[in-house]
Amino acid sequence: MYASFYATPPRVSIMPSAAYTDRMGHVRALPLRLILTIAFLPIALAALPGCVAPAGHVIAAVRASAAHDTFNIVVWELRHAPDIVGALRAPQPDSAAIDEYFVTSARLREANAQGARILAAQSIGDQATADALTRADAIADELAAIRPRATSGLRSLTEQALREAGLVMDPPVLGEIVFPPVSFVMEELPRVLVVSPRERIDLMVSLPLRPDISAEEVIRLEGVMEARGLSAVVTRIGGMGTYPALVTPTSTLEFTLSTIVHEWVHHYLFFHPLGRTYGASTEMTTINETVANMIGLETAALALGRPAPEFRVPEARPTPSAGQRGAFDFGDFMRETRAEAEALLAEGKIDEAEAYMEARRVDLVQNHGYAIRKINQAYFAFHGSYADSPTGGVISPVYGQLIRVRAGSGSLGEFLRAARGIRTPEDLERLAAEQP
Repeated sequence: MYASFYATPPRVSIMPSAAYTDRMGHVRALPLRLILTIAFLPIALAALPGCVAPAGHVIAAVRASAAHDTFNIVVWELRHAPDIVGALRAPQPDSAAIDEYFVTSARLREANAQGARILAAQSIGDQATADALTRADAIADELAAIRPRATSGLRSLTEQALREAGLVMDPPVLGEIVFPPVSFVMEELPRVLVVSPRERIDLMVSLPLRPDISAEEVIRLEGVMEARGLSAVVTRIGGMGTYPALVTPTSTLEFTLSTIVHEWVHHYLFFHPLGRTYGASTEMTTINETVANMIGLETAALALGRPAPEFRVPEARPTPSAGQRGAFDFGDFMRETRAEAEALLAEGKIDEAEAYMEARRVDLVQNHGYAIRKINQAYFAFHGSYADSPTGGVISPVYGQLIRVRAGSGSLGEFLRAARGIRTPEDLERLAAEQP
């Protein structure tokens, strides 16, 4: 799973992929893609990532409490079987459809924001609200009409970038084959109920919920968990590693590409030790997510012809005094918040830690314009799974170690092949130490 925010989408020009047309040809590629996908599908269905958590009574309690709101992955997979079959067909480059899709997506985001502003301004009449909702619905219909062509174009662009990055089958028998086949759908994503112990920041359960769950039900579920002495939050995500992957339909091109690749990396890693140890510990989850994040961001930049992102560990900074504070930095703010919260929890001061996190959330909302509904142990347990995020970068050594491995790898393909054998945090530490 992946959550992030990006700005207005850029435009892009797509060139046809030469790997299938020149090396194999579409006629020869289709049977091989069919064989690979059929071989992959039963394993993927058996490993659907709906809930990443250890076994135990906590999971049973969470599932029972959310029984009516749980996102049914099996039903979703069956409904999207045609999309899996669609991954067998060679994708068609279509830069015009991609451009049109993301321009329309930006219009829909603005229409939805306008509708939210009208609903929030209670002095506005019902007709204005109805007009805003009608306008948003009309744009959503436009987006749905473009989506099939845009999806095929994005698959083509993604597969081309994966090949250029060296992310192909190893050894590359029968040509440069991307496996598992890139498969995704862009539609409304589930919410996720995240549960952590109160006494520490630790991801115990992440359970997908229906996309249309009501605000009242969100509050009820969180309350049920809190009554059991747990920390809980229901949050949004940007992608989900089902097969086909679920990708948010109304983001930007850069974010969409990085999410598609991010989820593809999870599909790829399922066949290797690193992916099979996802959820074995907080550290292994962090390693998996951070590898997927790094490869997703760098591949998206490659696909768009942009410079590769600079991966660096944020520097630890002393907390400035009130008179020294300059421009607000969300990353610094969240790293400071998590570090202080963990220090309080380590001293057994649970109530104080929770009061501190809530005070920081209120500060974000009132003084900096960040509409975050809840910050607690569960919030950091989920968002901190990404060592390159503002909520995890300083807490875990994983990011710095993976940066060393990436710097010692000639290509993204080499980086992924080096990382895929990691079974324990100690394996990563040794791998990083071996780098020049």
